[in-house]
Amino acid sequence: LCSTNFHTAICAMRSSVGILLVGISLLFVGLVWLLIWTIALMGTFNRNNSTDCKMWDECETHVYIYRGRIIEVGLLLVSLYWTTMVIKNIVRVTVAGVIGGPWWFGLSYVDERQEPCCGCWPKSAVSDSLFRACTTSLGTICYGSLVEIPAQWLSKIVSCMCWITTSNGGDLDLNPDSEM
Repeated sequence: LCSTNFHTAICAMRSSVGILLVGISLLFVGLVWLLIWTIALMGTFNRNNSTDCKMWDECETHVYIYRGRIIEVGLLLVSLYWTTMVIKNIVRVTVAGVIGGPWWFGLSYVDERQEPCCGCWPKSAVSDSLFRACTTSLGTICYGSLVEIPAQWLSKIVSCMCWITTSNGGDLDLNPDSEM
């Protein structure tokens, strides 16, 4: 059963080259975002820093990190994480929509000679799924991307606590020298 499902998924992925193109194009979007984020981080650090230049090519930079800058850097880190996760999850939702579209949305893309959508390219499962991921599902993707890592951390903490309590016979007393 597992090998049949895997084979079906591989055949579905191979039937649409557009999935690969969406993944590669959103990878470049992520790289552009990383470049913009890096420039913003450099601007945050260089805003109030000074440079002492003795000669034309002999400069010494003094980097000062103020208390307010730590908050800015923290917000920049959250924006890097969140935007990267949103881009990754747009690819996930697009692939899921292409593979699951015929089952969940009742879509059929058998006839590829359909009229072009908006005059740009023929309507396909990939373009519909990408459009759906970037419009109607974007709020859900953004929210899910924001809470994904904290939810995973909470799950790990709870499973660790469960492991600790079961390894101690159900007691939360972690001191082995204490008497019962």
